[in-house]
Amino acid sequence: MIVFLPEILDGLFVILGDPLAEIRKMCESVLGEFLRSIIENPKRVNFNDMVNILTIHANSTEELVQFTALTWLKEFVRLAGCSLLPYASGILTAVLPNLAQDTESRRNIIETAKTVNNDLMKLVVQQKQQLTCESAEDSSEKVEAPLMDQLDNQLDLKSLVMVLTRQIKFDSIQTRIAVLKWIYHLLLQIPDKLFMYVEDIFPVLLQALSDSSDEVVLLDLEVLAEISKSPAGLKHHSSLENVSAANFLKDIKLKPPSDMNSYFTSFMVSLLYMFNSNSQLFEIKCPFIIRQLCILLNAEDIYRTLSEILVVYNDARFSCQMVHTLNNILLTSTELFDLRNQLKDLKTERSWSLFACLYRSWCHSPVATVSLCLLAQTYKHACDLLQILYPF
Repeated sequence: MIVFLPEILDGLFVILGDPLAEIRKMCESVLGEFLRSIIENPKRVNFNDMVNILTIHANSTEELVQFTALTWLKEFVRLAGCSLLPYASGILTAVLPNLAQDTESRRNIIETAKTVNNDLMKLVVQQKQQLTCESAEDSSEKVEAPLMDQLDNQLDLKSLVMVLTRQIKFDSIQTRIAVLKWIYHLLLQIPDKLFMYVEDIFPVLLQALSDSSDEVVLLDLEVLAEISKSPAGLKHHSSLENVSAANFLKDIKLKPPSDMNSYFTSFMVSLLYMFNSNSQLFEIKCPFIIRQLCILLNAEDIYRTLSEILVVYNDARFSCQMVHTLNNILLTSTELFDLRNQLKDLKTERSWSLFACLYRSWCHSPVATVSLCLLAQTYKHACDLLQILYPF
C-alpha cells in the first residue's frame, strides 16, 4: 500500500478534517499505521511525491490536520534527508507561520514546527559537508559543477529567499526570529550564493530595524553586520536600487574600510536616512543600534564612516542631532572604551586622522566639538573655540 500512498494521501488528510469525531479518529489511526510503515521501510517510499501534499495541509485551520501534517514532515526530513532540500521553500512556508505561540492547545504544533525547522537547517550543513567530501575525493577529474553551485541547485535559493523575505513581515516574533536565523545561517554556509540575492534581502533587513522586539532588532543587526563584513560581498557591488538612500550614495564617493565591503557603506548611509525619516526610531533606538554595531563591527570604522557621511549630509538640523547622539555614545558607553583611549592619546598618525575625521562632522554641534577637543586633550584649541563661541 505504501507504493500507492502518494495517490491517496491528500484524500486521507481531507477526511482527517471531517466534522464527525469518529471518522477523524479512524482516519488518524490509518495515517498512523502508514507513518509507522514508512519509518520501518523508508527505502520503499517516494518522499518527493508527498511533500507538497503535506505542506498544503500543514497550513490547515484544523489543528489535528496541521499537527499530523507537521509530524509527517518531521519524519520525512529525518528519513529522506538532503533529498528534500529542493522543497525547503515549500516546507518553510508551512513551518514558519506555525512557530507562533498562540494557545496551550497549539504547543505540540509549535514544538513539531521547531523541530522541522531546525532539522532543515542542519540539512544545509550536511549537504555542504557531503559535497565537500565528494569534491575532495574527485582529485583526478574535474567536478561537473562547482561545490556551491550544486548546493544552490539543491536548495532553490531564489524560492527560499522569496519565502524568507515574505515571512519576515509575519506578525509572530518567533517567525521573524526564525527567518533572520535562516538568513544568517545561509550567509555562513553559502555566502557567495546568497549574495546573489542580497539586493532583495537588504531592504527588508533595514525595515526590520524598526521592529518592536529588541530580540528581532539584535538578530537583524547581526545579519546586517555579517553582510557588511563578509568576504563574499567583495565580489558584489551594492546598487541599493530598492533603498531610499540610493541617490545620495551615488552623489558621494565613500570607500568602505579595508575589512568591509560596499554593503557596509550602504548600510551606514541607509541607517542615517532611516533615523532622519523616522523620528521615533531615532529617539528610541538610535543609541541602542549604534552601540550594538560597535560590538558587532569595528567601532572606528563605524564612527569614521558616519562622520564622513554627515559632513556632506543635506540636512543640517538632523546632522546636529546625530552628532550630539554619537558624541554622547562616544563619551559614555563601555563599547567605545578603546575608541576613547585612541582619541585621548594623539601620538599616532591613525589617531590624529580619526580626530580630524570626527572633528569635521562634529562641527555641526558646538558642544560636541568642544567635548571632542577635551577628550583628545587639545585644551588650547578647546579654549580658543569657547572664546569664539562664547566671547567673554
